[in-house]
Amino acid sequence: MGIRAEDGVTLSSLDIAVWEMVLSWTYDVDPAMEARAYRISTSALRRFLGDYIKRDEVVASFNKLAGVKLSFGTADRLYSGVSMLTTWKEASRDDEVLAWQYPEPIRIIMSDMKAYAHIELAAIVAKKTSKYSTAIYKWLALEASKRKWIAGSDNRFYIPITPDELAEIVDFSRDENGRYNIGKLTSVVLAHEEDYAPVRRFKARGKPIHAKKRGRPVEVYEFCIELQAPSPQHVKAGYKPSHLRELNVGGIDDPRYIVRSDTWVRAQRAFRDFNPTYLHHNYWKLWTVALSEALNGKPLTGAWDKRKYRGTSLLDQIETEGAEYAAWGMIVEEVERPDLIDFLRADVTRGTTVISRAECDRRERAGWQVDRMRDQVESYYGRNRTSSASDEIWTSEETIVSMPEEADAFDPVSYFDFAEPEPEPEVIGFDNCAEIHLTFKPVHIDFLEEKAFALIKSGEIGGKKLTVISSYQDPDTSEQDTWEQEINVSFDEWCRLLASLQPHLIGQEVYQ
Repeated sequence: MGIRAEDGVTLSSLDIAVWEMVLSWTYDVDPAMEARAYRISTSALRRFLGDYIKRDEVVASFNKLAGVKLSFGTADRLYSGVSMLTTWKEASRDDEVLAWQYPEPIRIIMSDMKAYAHIELAAIVAKKTSKYSTAIYKWLALEASKRKWIAGSDNRFYIPITPDELAEIVDFSRDENGRYNIGKLTSVVLAHEEDYAPVRRFKARGKPIHAKKRGRPVEVYEFCIELQAPSPQHVKAGYKPSHLRELNVGGIDDPRYIVRSDTWVRAQRAFRDFNPTYLHHNYWKLWTVALSEALNGKPLTGAWDKRKYRGTSLLDQIETEGAEYAAWGMIVEEVERPDLIDFLRADVTRGTTVISRAECDRRERAGWQVDRMRDQVESYYGRNRTSSASDEIWTSEETIVSMPEEADAFDPVSYFDFAEPEPEPEVIGFDNCAEIHLTFKPVHIDFLEEKAFALIKSGEIGGKKLTVISSYQDPDTSEQDTWEQEINVSFDEWCRLLASLQPHLIGQEVYQ
């Protein structure tokens, strides 16, 4: 599919950088291209592009994209006069937000671009040793996008390329005779791995291969690309957040170790072809076991100090990456090379006990009393353990794993008749609230009734029935007052109303 700009429009390097940033932001927050609009603050966009770029230059390039018309398609269907973007600005007292939508023809091809390499935000903001590093990354990203990561397989592949071919791809500087500095080109190749260390989709490193003749000239460069497992944000959960509680997915924890509940559903969907017997609750319990092992400092297997997402290294990753990425990293390690999974399967009684001990630890971190639960866990282990089961460190390479099929469906947390000290607190949101509380900035009631309250009333179009309770302060008398309004509103309509009210509000809305 050929894509060209109409009317001879030319884009500057800043225009192209803004366009790539917009694309990468879109794919990072919405890989399936399902959202109706996207937003990024002007300050954030400028920070990604470089602080030396002026704010007005960033806005001008962003707006320029809306004026560019594209033609593309095939002999069967040709599109013309299609704007790259539809853009607008949303200003507040603190910042300015740049917003955009994609025309339908562009949104369709972006949702299924087999020949487009997703450019990660991490790649855009990474500090490079050379201006040519980005061109090499884009070329490698395109090659990586043609292949799929497979758990348990060697996900590396190699690409040889001659110096002349690489110089052509990256548009390497040449003298008047067309010659280029091979030493500088080699330096760019060798620095690539470090330049793009933050990139998550694939890892790549390059090296020169010298010819076996006098002078040992560089014959080819060899790039080794290792595909990485998909990131959780690029896997559809398949459930609305309000439905996750009905599935009993996840649970509360110390704030430092909380992981989104839909992460476990995403793991089940992402790795079902490689680990079909593991469901979302299995991944969650696997995480609690790895976390307890790290926090208690008591290794369960010999791999606990040899993996990035086990033991003290796991705690380090939680500190630097956050619990979300650390949990996903641990799952990917286990899917690729099972260790804790095999340990828990090798002996049902021991696996049940370890999972239950980890559940006790989680509840204790959440502030619950677990003495009785711990006593029951240890009593169960004492009654049911086999003579072959050992509390010593388990080594997966030396153990023959044998697990009956029904053990995968065994749920040790529900096996025991544990009395819950208290139910887990329910998260109240739009779907299950009866009231929404808003706090307005000091303003006269006349203005509120004509502007803000009028916006709330405009939500009476059908949907969910709820009460909006607004608190405000008269700037003249400093008196506090409230105002209530019953409305019927859909979630989409409420989001639009809330966006319109943002300039007049203090803090976040509260759902009750």
